[in-house]
Amino acid sequence: MSNFVYKTTLRRLGDHVVEATGGTDGRVVMGPKGTPHSFTPVELLLAAIAGCSGMDLCTLSERDGVEVGGFEVRVRGVKPIGATRLSNIDVTYVVDGADPEAVAPLVAEVAELCTVGLTVNEGCPVEHSLAAPDRGA
Repeated sequence: MSNFVYKTTLRRLGDHVVEATGGTDGRVVMGPKGTPHSFTPVELLLAAIAGCSGMDLCTLSERDGVEVGGFEVRVRGVKPIGATRLSNIDVTYVVDGADPEAVAPLVAEVAELCTVGLTVNEGCPVEHSLAAPDRGA
């Protein structure tokens, strides 16, 4: 069985400002809180959870024929003062014009499917290494 492999490259743009590029040439700028037109790394983590959850909700609603219409996924993370990690993350779905009883089982299933949320919740080893720059031929 083969695996999906995801890759992202990050480059420094300036003092504490970096840009990540994904496999489809998507780009996102990260910087300290207050940097214009950017996310902090923690906000980007929360956005990834929201994005994964929202895309899964779309897939499940189409599969089950449940019309969800417009929706928002609001993600809130809490980091205690002096801590180096979030203590909890809450995901809230705000669905406009859909039957809450029809959407609730889908939201429960999203919690069991979202790759990003599951990875954060269950943990995954993160290995750091150092490599020499590519100098081309």
